[in-house]
Amino acid sequence: MEKFGYELEFCGASIDRLVQEYELDFLRKKDDIVYDRFHLKDEEFVTTKKEIQGKMFFFGGELITPIFTDYQKCLKQTKYYLQALKEQGAYLEDNANNTGFHIHLDKAFLDTHEKKQNLLQFLYAFQPEIYFLAQGDYEKIRENYIINAQPLTYRFVKEAINRLDCFTKLHSKYHCIRETKETIEFRYFNSSLELETIKKYLDFVLQVRNFIQDKDSDFEQINFYYRHAKNDLSFSEAKLKVMKRILNL
Repeated sequence: MEKFGYELEFCGASIDRLVQEYELDFLRKKDDIVYDRFHLKDEEFVTTKKEIQGKMFFFGGELITPIFTDYQKCLKQTKYYLQALKEQGAYLEDNANNTGFHIHLDKAFLDTHEKKQNLLQFLYAFQPEIYFLAQGDYEKIRENYIINAQPLTYRFVKEAINRLDCFTKLHSKYHCIRETKETIEFRYFNSSLELETIKKYLDFVLQVRNFIQDKDSDFEQINFYYRHAKNDLSFSEAKLKVMKRILNL
């Protein structure tokens, strides 16, 4: 089964209230994380703690999904919890520089070295367009966003694709793509409380997975863009259209 899930950081909204009214679990960092239902986590730099009438409340945090295999079920449940967050006063700061939306894919789809190579080449070839998809023209957050989702460099990708373990160095939360024990995490995306934005991000990542898995995908075209990509984030509207066409978006 093809598994996926995500993490959505938010500001505002009492975690205690969300737990009480929406049957969410609040798992502190010392707790074992289980992925059979939506739950909340205290996230550094997002969560603030306030004592009200002798009780400690946590405002803001991270909404973490169960492990999904059903895309429509994911959207249905996401819609419910986005509404819950809004009802409880959740928001994203104007500069959105301390909130993120991170998508995890089961690593099972990367079952050959060639697929790992293809994924890295794809991500590098279309990196400026992926960043554009993630942040649009919101220039206020660009500098901080790139610090917290560091772009891949040509040198790194070239070295990585020649290693038996391509993702050896991709463990830092500062990278735009990160390997965990069981998943590949896409960290390009900014958080959102809007279902259509969340859907856009999910569609992109799930279609990337499908593209890498499909033996009939046009990897020659990807290789062409990879070889001619510049080591910067110069966005191209024409390349964005090509990327969306390749991924059937």
